[in-house]
Amino acid sequence: MWSIAVCMYICLSGKLPFLGETKEEIFMSVLSFDLKLFEDPDFAHVSMEAKDLLHKMFVRNPAKRITTL
Repeated sequence: MWSIAVCMYICLSGKLPFLGETKEEIFMSVLSFDLKLFEDPDFAHVSMEAKDLLHKMFVRNPAKRITTL
């Protein structure tokens, strides 16, 4: 789900959700990722349903993340 969320984020915003030049920087970007970014103008055209789905897919704890089952 997390990987699909990343792809969906890129398709909807045209941006990468996690930035960094090293693995460590990217990991820190994942840890500090703020879903309030959906208030960004790049997400103005995105439906509330799509934003809600992304929120459920970007839950860090896999046990609490939405699944396909």
